[in-house]
Amino acid sequence: MIKTVSGSLMRSMNRASVLSLIRDRAPISQSDIVTLTGLGKATVSSIIAELVADAWLLDVGAGAAAGTRGGRRTTLLKLDPRRGFVVGVKILEGAVALVVTDLEAQVVFHDTTPVRRGRSGYTAAAVLETTVDRVNAAIGAAGIERSRVLGVGVGVTGLVDGPEGVGYFSRLFPDEPEFPLGTRLSEALNLPVTIENDVNTLAVAERWFGVGRGVDDFAVVTIGRGIGAGLIVHGTLVKGIRGGAGELGHIKIQSDGPLCECGRRGCLQANAADPAVVAAVTARLAAGEPSSLDEHGLTITRIIAAADEGDLLARDALGASGAALGRGIAQLINILAPEKIIVSGEGIGDGPWRVEPMLKAIRGEAFDQVADAVDIQVERLGFEAWARGAACVVLGQLFDSPVNEE
Repeated sequence: MIKTVSGSLMRSMNRASVLSLIRDRAPISQSDIVTLTGLGKATVSSIIAELVADAWLLDVGAGAAAGTRGGRRTTLLKLDPRRGFVVGVKILEGAVALVVTDLEAQVVFHDTTPVRRGRSGYTAAAVLETTVDRVNAAIGAAGIERSRVLGVGVGVTGLVDGPEGVGYFSRLFPDEPEFPLGTRLSEALNLPVTIENDVNTLAVAERWFGVGRGVDDFAVVTIGRGIGAGLIVHGTLVKGIRGGAGELGHIKIQSDGPLCECGRRGCLQANAADPAVVAAVTARLAAGEPSSLDEHGLTITRIIAAADEGDLLARDALGASGAALGRGIAQLINILAPEKIIVSGEGIGDGPWRVEPMLKAIRGEAFDQVADAVDIQVERLGFEAWARGAACVVLGQLFDSPVNEE
């Protein structure tokens, strides 16, 4: 059956096309918009007039004269970045980090606040309450009218599925495994809310303003409490069914190995993530291996610090984690052959103890003719960048064609 496109949908598509072009190519003239979009002059002129009337555009001066010498100079246009604002949120275990950005993803306010912990730990209700409170407070602190807030983007761990923003297999909501965070937040804030996997938001951030800018095919791999990957293919974020694309932490690297929180054994995450390193060091200390560390209050931060100070057990454990991570990334390279891989996350640390074994494992196990061409970069990013990526997810939707929403 052939579906027809209504006039209103076509106009919305054309408007989105013009807005996206102005965002990407500003300052730009109306004649260049006609050339680059392939739309008729009358259509572009009408859309521009509408956007100017709605205060979306700014006249930033005159460009070079078109045609012959003495021709009329063209007006250059750009988006008014303060036409609207979005809020980006990264929900952590025990804290909420957020930013408020303008339409160019420039941060005008940022904040990180602890989540109140109850007797049974962090609950979905406590996370929801803290997020609502901080979003409302951030809008006020940024000094913007609520009517100019166009939406809220939220990054969470685990799988994210559907418009309700249901999180599956997220450790953030242990008391409600399928918590409809998107619906609950939208109802409480009376604002549009988009929920996305947090590693995906970081990939979007890299695509917009990081080292992935201008790169059409790349992956962001993060290591910390868990391991995940955000995949950009042909310039588009790949989500997969139920938002399950990029679950790198759950590829099997051992036929039988440590028990993973997913219930299976031998997963990459169970061998290489921060808790796996802490568990391995704890077991070796209990077995009597010499180290400056002790089992009391052992954390990944202490292990990295000990490695920096020359502790051989700490270095060996981090090295084993890095080698396992490298084997996982090698599989990613063999399957996708991305132009660039960005390795980040709180677990990457500032030293070479994970990174060098990771790179060695990648070189040893990835297909040489492909791996040699992949640019691998290690980048330690703060949680503000993750929250900014969540804001960019919303900004991307504002400029996306309505066809992609169906």
